[in-house]
Amino acid sequence: TTATTGAQATATAPPAIAAKTVELRGIRVFSSYEELLGFLRRLSDARSFLSAAAGLFKAYYREALVSPVPLATSIPAAQVATQSQLATGDQGTRVSRTNVQVEGVDELDVVKTDGRILAVASGDRVFLIGVADKRVLGVLSLNGSSASGLLLRGDRLLVVATGGVVGVREPLAAGIGASAGAPSTSIYVVDVSDASSPRVLLGVSVTGSLLGARLVDRYAYVGLAQPLTDGAVPLVNGAPIPPTSIGLADEEPDSYTNIVSVDLEGLEYSAYSLLTGPGSWMYMSLRRLYVGVTRYLSIARGYAVFLEALANHLPQEVADRIRSSLAEGDLSGAVAVARGYLSGLSDVELDALFSAVNEELGKRVFLDETTFYAFEVGGLGVSYLGSFSVNGTVLDQFSMEELGDYFVVATTEWPRTVGVYLYRTLPAYGKGEVTVVEYRGGQVVSRKTITPPAKAMAEERHFYVDVFTAGDSRNNVFVVNLGNLSVVGALRGLAEGERVYSSRLIKSTLFLVTFRQVDPLFAIDLSDPARPTVLGYLKVPGFSEYLHPLTEDRLLGIGLEDRGLKVSLFDVSDPVRMREVAKVIVECSWSPALSDHRAVTVDPDFGFLYLPMWTYCLYPQTGGLAVFKYGRDEVSFVKLLDAPNALRALYVGTELYAVSDREVSVFTIPGFEHLTSIPLE
Repeated sequence: TTATTGAQATATAPPAIAAKTVELRGIRVFSSYEELLGFLRRLSDARSFLSAAAGLFKAYYREALVSPVPLATSIPAAQVATQSQLATGDQGTRVSRTNVQVEGVDELDVVKTDGRILAVASGDRVFLIGVADKRVLGVLSLNGSSASGLLLRGDRLLVVATGGVVGVREPLAAGIGASAGAPSTSIYVVDVSDASSPRVLLGVSVTGSLLGARLVDRYAYVGLAQPLTDGAVPLVNGAPIPPTSIGLADEEPDSYTNIVSVDLEGLEYSAYSLLTGPGSWMYMSLRRLYVGVTRYLSIARGYAVFLEALANHLPQEVADRIRSSLAEGDLSGAVAVARGYLSGLSDVELDALFSAVNEELGKRVFLDETTFYAFEVGGLGVSYLGSFSVNGTVLDQFSMEELGDYFVVATTEWPRTVGVYLYRTLPAYGKGEVTVVEYRGGQVVSRKTITPPAKAMAEERHFYVDVFTAGDSRNNVFVVNLGNLSVVGALRGLAEGERVYSSRLIKSTLFLVTFRQVDPLFAIDLSDPARPTVLGYLKVPGFSEYLHPLTEDRLLGIGLEDRGLKVSLFDVSDPVRMREVAKVIVECSWSPALSDHRAVTVDPDFGFLYLPMWTYCLYPQTGGLAVFKYGRDEVSFVKLLDAPNALRALYVGTELYAVSDREVSVFTIPGFEHLTSIPLE
C-alpha cells in the first residue's frame, strides 16, 4: 500500500544566535590565537620532517613502514545500557526506544519515535510519519546535506546534518581562519508539534565531522572531529571558538574534538574544543562527560625516545642541544643536531654507537596509554574535573562505564619497543651510459652512445627508527575513584595473546569477551572496587561483538561463528559456572548490529529480538529483518521479514516498524503479518 506524501519544508535556520562562552579550567588552554598558531606550527614542522623522511625510505625500498634520516643530506622542514528498551508513549502505549548504553542518556540514531510520529533520517531529508495515519505527514529538506541522526524530546527534534564544507573566506584574524573545503556539520532544533509543518527554531553550523551525540533531559551534547591544518580553528556559525575555550588534551594532537551543548527548550548553545590525538572516544553518564584519548608509541614519539637514548652517548654540548630542542617540541631540530654530529663519524664508530643505543632501547618497553579527561556537565556549562590514565587501548564505548562513584574501563595493551637501524645505499643506479638509435625508412642509420661525465659516487648512509611489538597482547580492567581520579583497583594480564571484543557492566559484575580462536566470556566481580576478581569464565566457539542483558541472570550475545551470524543465550546466574544454554547460527549472514548496538531491538513483552540481517550466500542476495524468539533457556529463529535493506526496527503497541533508507514496512506483533509499506519519497 502506498501512502501520500505530506508537506515539505526546508531547513532554513532563523537568524544566528551567538554561542554562550565556555572557559575551560584545570586544563591547559591558549591565551591567544597567536599562541595556538605557534603550537600548531611546531607540530606541523615535526610532521613535515617525518613525512619527508618516510618518502626517502619509500624511494629506496618501495615501502613506508619506517622513517629514515640521511646522515649527510639536509631535509628541510616545511612549515548500563538500558536493560529494556520499553517506554511509554503519550497515550500509555508501549513504545520502543533506541538501544542505548546508559539509562537516561539518549543516543543519536537515524530513527526516533514517541508513539505519535516516526522521524526517519534518510539522505538529505527527514521524514515525519504519522503512526495513526501510516503515511508521511511532512518532510524536512536539509539543503543537500546528509541527515546523520536524530534526537527527540517532546515536540523538539534535534537533527544533525553532515556533508557541508567551509567555503573560501577571508582570515578572521592574523593567520586565523578555516581551510576552504574543511568539513562542516549543521545542528537544527525543529518544532514537530505539527508534523505536517516542521519549523526550524535554531540552526548551528560547526566545523568538523560527527563523532556522536547524547541527550540528557533537555540538553543535547554533540561531538565533532576537525583535522588540524595550518591557521584553522574551530568555527561556530562562522565565528572562531575563543582560545580560552580550546584545551590541549594531547601533546601530539591530530584533530580538534569540538563539543556543542544545545538547550532544546531555551534554544541556547555553547561550544568548546579539545586538541586530541587519534583513537578518541566520548562517553557520557547523567552528570559527567569523558573524552578518552589513546596515545600510541608513534613514530614521532619513537624518534624522541631514540634521541633521548642517543644523547646519553654523545658529547655534553651535542647532547644538551638535542635535549633542548626536544624540550621545546622541535623534533626536526633535534634530528638535525644529531644528524650533523653522526655524519662526521666513521662506519666503525657509527656501528658501535648504534649498537650501544639499541642495547639501551631494548631494555625499555612501552605500553599504549589512554588518558581520560573528565568534565562535570550541567546544562550548557561544563567544569573540568581532571584527568586519569590507564594502560592500553579502548575498544568502544561499552569498554567504559560508571559504577556509582567509580569509573570502570577495560583495555587491551601491546608492549612496544624502539629500535634504530643504519643502512647504506648508492645515490644512483644503472650502466653509466645511454644508447640513442636513429631510424629512417625503417632502417637504422645511426647508433650513438652517450656517456655522462665521470663523477664520484659516494655512498650515502641513512638511519631509521622503527616501533614494533615486543610480545603478546594482554587485557586489563581498571577501576578509578571519581573523587580523586586515581586508579584504586586493577586486574591485569587477562587472556594473553587475545584482545577485547565486547564488554558489559551489569550491576557490579563486568562481563568481558576476548577472542583469538575461541570466545572466552569472563565474569569479573567489582563489588570491592579495590579488588576486581575473576569469578569464572566460559569458552565457546566464535565470538560475541555485542552483549545485551535480558535479565539479571540471562545475557544475550550477538556475534559470529563459522562465517554466520550467531545469537547466544548465556546463563550467568552463577558467574563461577556460566553456561551457553542456547544459540542460533544463521550461515552466510551479517548484521549491522555487529558494529552498531543501536541496530538491536529487544521486545521484552513478547520475548522477541529484532535484527536487520543480510544473507550473502543466496542469489540474489537477500536482506530483511530477522526475528528471533528468546526465553529463559532458549533462543530460536522465527522468520526473516520482507523488509529490504532494513536498518532499524522499533515497535509501537502491537505494530512493528522495519525502517530502511527507502521505506518503512509495518507488521503485526506477534503474527508478523504485513500491514503496509510507507515509501520515503
